[in-house]
Amino acid sequence: KHKKWFTKPRFSNSAFTISHYAHDVTYECEGFLEKNRDTLPDELLNLIKNSDNEFLEEVLMTSATLGAGGSLSEDKRKSVINRKPTLGSIFKGSLIQLMDTINSTNVHYIRCLKPNEAKQPWVFDAPMVLGQLRACGVLETIRISCAGYPSRWSFPEFVERYYMLVNSSQWGFDTQKMCSAILEATITEPDKYQVGLTKIFFRAGLLAYMENLRTSKLNMYATLIQKNMRRFVCQKRYQIVRRAAIKLQCLTRKLIAQKAARAIREDRSAVLLQTFMRGYVQRKKYVDARNHVLRVQCAVRAKQARAAFQNMRQTNGATKIQQIWRGVQARRQHKKELKAIVLIQSCIRRNKARKELASLKAEARSVNHLKEVSYRLEGKVVELTRALDLAHQQNKSFDSQVASLESQVRLWRERFESSQQSKSREIAHAAENPTVPKAEFETLKAANVELQSKYNEAIEKVRSLDQEIHKLTDSLAKSKEEIHKLAAAAKVKPEDSETVTALRRENQYVKEQLAQLSKATGRDTSSFPVTGKAMSPPTSNSSTMPPTHSVNAINNHTFDKYESAYSFGNSNVTKDMLPHKVVALPPSVPIPHHNVKASAPKAIRNRSNSTPDIANLENIAIFKPQKTTNSVFDNLDNHSRNNKTMSSDDWARRVARARPSIHSLVEQPEVEIMHILEDEEGLQEEVLQGLIKNIKIPSPSLSNLPMVKEVMFPAHLIGMLTTQMWKYGYVKESERLMINVMQAIQQQSMAISGDDTIIPCAYWLSNVHELLSMICISEQEITREEYAARNNEHLWSEYEQLVSTVKYELECLEYNIFHVWMKSLKKQLNKMIIPAIIESQALPGFITNDSGRFFNKLIGSGPTFSMDDLLMLFNKIWKAMSCYYVEHSVVRQVMTELLKMVGVTGFNDLLMRRNFCTWKRAMQIQYNITRIEEWCKGHELPEGTLQLEHLMQATKLLQLKKASHNDIEIIYDVCWMLTPTQVQKLVQNYQIADYEVPVSPDLIKAIAMRVAANEKNDTLMLDAISLEDAGSFETPEIRDVDLEGERYLPGWLVNLSRLKSLMHLVVV
Repeated sequence: KHKKWFTKPRFSNSAFTISHYAHDVTYECEGFLEKNRDTLPDELLNLIKNSDNEFLEEVLMTSATLGAGGSLSEDKRKSVINRKPTLGSIFKGSLIQLMDTINSTNVHYIRCLKPNEAKQPWVFDAPMVLGQLRACGVLETIRISCAGYPSRWSFPEFVERYYMLVNSSQWGFDTQKMCSAILEATITEPDKYQVGLTKIFFRAGLLAYMENLRTSKLNMYATLIQKNMRRFVCQKRYQIVRRAAIKLQCLTRKLIAQKAARAIREDRSAVLLQTFMRGYVQRKKYVDARNHVLRVQCAVRAKQARAAFQNMRQTNGATKIQQIWRGVQARRQHKKELKAIVLIQSCIRRNKARKELASLKAEARSVNHLKEVSYRLEGKVVELTRALDLAHQQNKSFDSQVASLESQVRLWRERFESSQQSKSREIAHAAENPTVPKAEFETLKAANVELQSKYNEAIEKVRSLDQEIHKLTDSLAKSKEEIHKLAAAAKVKPEDSETVTALRRENQYVKEQLAQLSKATGRDTSSFPVTGKAMSPPTSNSSTMPPTHSVNAINNHTFDKYESAYSFGNSNVTKDMLPHKVVALPPSVPIPHHNVKASAPKAIRNRSNSTPDIANLENIAIFKPQKTTNSVFDNLDNHSRNNKTMSSDDWARRVARARPSIHSLVEQPEVEIMHILEDEEGLQEEVLQGLIKNIKIPSPSLSNLPMVKEVMFPAHLIGMLTTQMWKYGYVKESERLMINVMQAIQQQSMAISGDDTIIPCAYWLSNVHELLSMICISEQEITREEYAARNNEHLWSEYEQLVSTVKYELECLEYNIFHVWMKSLKKQLNKMIIPAIIESQALPGFITNDSGRFFNKLIGSGPTFSMDDLLMLFNKIWKAMSCYYVEHSVVRQVMTELLKMVGVTGFNDLLMRRNFCTWKRAMQIQYNITRIEEWCKGHELPEGTLQLEHLMQATKLLQLKKASHNDIEIIYDVCWMLTPTQVQKLVQNYQIADYEVPVSPDLIKAIAMRVAANEKNDTLMLDAISLEDAGSFETPEIRDVDLEGERYLPGWLVNLSRLKSLMHLVVV
């Protein structure tokens, strides 16, 4: 029983051997008690008594019975005599003193070993040293240390030593998190280290591995710095040499070109002289010969024409007869061939129909057809049950909502009735007690009647002035017609001086009428002495206008009747309003040109400095508000808004001061456009702040789809501004504008992250392509001749270079927006794929209780996202692209890339989950895929379902029967996209249900035999979709944009006076 610890020698009866943990020790029985006689401590006796060893219990029981007899008589005597110290107590006391000494000092434990018995130098006895190591337990201690974590580092020391092993984006103030990041990035096996509260514990040899990584990383950084420095030095040296070579080449080529130009000029002069001389001689010979030949030709052609005419008559007769006969023969032949073809087609179709009938019968009897039909029926049943459950839930929720709404209606009805009763009581009480004395009421009533009479008189004056204005307007129209008639007559007879004199007199008469009208309007509006506050009607029954109108409104009404064509301070002037208010100028009045800048084109300056002649009367300019006029009326409007109690006299005086500036200046639209284009900083500020940085992107809504102009107005306005700059020769200014615009759009698109990137990226992607289309169409429409006629010839090369550069940069900007957008979408989608496609269980009746991975066990079994969340993300992306008119090709690229990521990620995850390879899980995954397919069909994306084919075939494999070799053949036929390795992995991971038969080893061997060892395409996992790669982007085709169409500007955009003026001037 005790052979493991106790042995007895063969030749000695008084010795025995005990096997200790380090070595075997032999003891002699003779004199054993005398040598080791000592009293045991009470703690040791109690410990031995509690032992499970039967031998120790028997020894202790025997010693206890022997010592029980004499102990009672000697207790009294032993209590008096002092006990002598025992060996155990002495050893225990020395140990206590030793521990006190150790605790009071800094101890370093050193184990000393004897190399030999004689203690001689340079002599090593290996067995003796090994025995000492075993006896001291050093080997056991080393073995325990290697099995544990001998090396340790504190968090700050570890971070300070190995911080360069991770990216700088992960450097932070939290040392513990940074330590975890370093360990995860460098050590793949988590059992090689343990993270404590203040330190990190490592296995043996791991610190050497970390030091090797640190050394290689530092060497790499040093190499990178050296490489860049050497590249910089070589690049600088190369640029110096290149500039010197270019200068030398330029000088050499200049001399060669000068010599060649001189030789070419000399040769050209000589050839020109010879050409004229030879031409004169040959021309004389040719004229003589030509006259002779013409006479001969006339005679010959007349004879040939007569013969040809006779031949033509005969040929036409014969051709007509042949045509009729061939038609009869062709119709007969066609009828015969048609009958034969119909007979052959009927026979062939009959044979095909018989073959199809036989194949359909065989397919109906096949197991595969029955399985597919049963799967479809099961899917339909499951969908119907789910729809029924949803309908029940909706009915319950609707019932609860109806009940809550009815209770709210009753509550509000009761409150309304109580409030109505209390108000009626208060009104009755207030009616009984008058609040104003009767005398004061009578005086107020009389004042009210007087004010009402004055108000009616003012209305009558306004109406009379309106009639006069209409009469003068009619006279203006008539004078305009007469001017046009006279202009037409002047074109026919420019020498008629009487027409010019009559036209000038008519124009002078129109100007006098306008001056009289302005004076009369000023006097009438200044005749109202009361303020706008006093002019408001006192009661609703004694007034014909609403109570909120005032004298300011009356004056504005009168003034707007007269000045409605010019719309000062109003940006809604259209083409339809302008022709009715055109006022022409006579030839004697020069067009003002004091606002034309020196940088204007020469043609415009000449046109504005000269006096138009009678032939150009149709091009006479219209009255247009100048900047000074706009500022006068803007100040007037601002003052009226700020000082709402301004009297009618003040208002009339301000109108009279502002009115002469209306007719003081007459300019052409081109000059005003150039004034606006020269204010480069103001235009850039309005474009960058108003159209890009502070823009309110319209919310996407498929029910209320925004119009194209409401979405594309930033691109339209920027394109209009750029086109006008090119048209008038502002090439450098347009280049700076486009660079700032593209930078601002890129910053706006990249400054947003997360779910918020869907709307702005789709919006700016569509607008950038619209702007690119406008640039391309503008490039096609502006020709070299038109540009040279309007601007200088040397600007054409700059214009061509700028257009090509802008087109390339816009395409790059479009790709950058697409890349940032796809990157953000993939990050959002990556979090949803596994929970929504693989882990969610939406089918009732097929729910399994198999748990997920170990991490999912810790945080909970339920998935974070569902299929509804994934489809909601798809709907959000689709809605944004549809509402912002993104091209269908871009929509296909975006959705195909996202669906490809869904298919690849879901398939790889299913392939690595053994507990998910069941037929119930396959039913759940197939139902989720079916919902995605329905979404693709509903949104006209049939090619998107091809990206889910691997995952669909994997679910079919898990649901198919796997009992015989024929079943394996069916699996390979159905799952034709899966490689043999993937089929083998899915079959091996398949978890059978309670009633299923396990897959036999023979079938697993047959599947394994199909796997080729050296087949490159036979891979297990699909290539993972990178979250940083946006995929390929194909720039869509150029849109058909109308450059001459009317531009749209939302009403909420304020402080865009320059763009508004430019838009209206371009329309004019």
